[in-house]
Amino acid sequence: MSLSLLLVFGLLAASSEVSGSKEGLLPLNAFALESPGIGQSGPVKVSGAQSDGGISLLRIEAFGKNFTLQPHQLRGLNGFNANGVQISYEGGYVDLGGRTIYVVFSRGFTSGRVMQRYVAVTETGAVSVGNVP
Repeated sequence: MSLSLLLVFGLLAASSEVSGSKEGLLPLNAFALESPGIGQSGPVKVSGAQSDGGISLLRIEAFGKNFTLQPHQLRGLNGFNANGVQISYEGGYVDLGGRTIYVVFSRGFTSGRVMQRYVAVTETGAVSVGNVP
């Protein structure tokens, strides 16, 4: 093969548009998690629903109580479409709100890029929503 022919093939290969597949987010529609619990959490159940606008329903059963978050409590999750959920528990000090269940919503990809937001519910029903650093 002549050098000029190799050069032509090289230029053609370099100028070709390279395209790869792009990973897409599969947002949750509904979710339900159950745990036997640890410490004094008792059994923990978390369930909910998500729409295009974010988490629209969130129910948490823990400490022998049922908590259904109100729309104003979920406002911090508006526009955040999750494709993952995890739950955890903190024994906590009574002076700092006591026992707490955390629900972490994530939006992640295999590339390792992950965004997270959490909902924390204490045994007294206090709710906080925020970004996970």
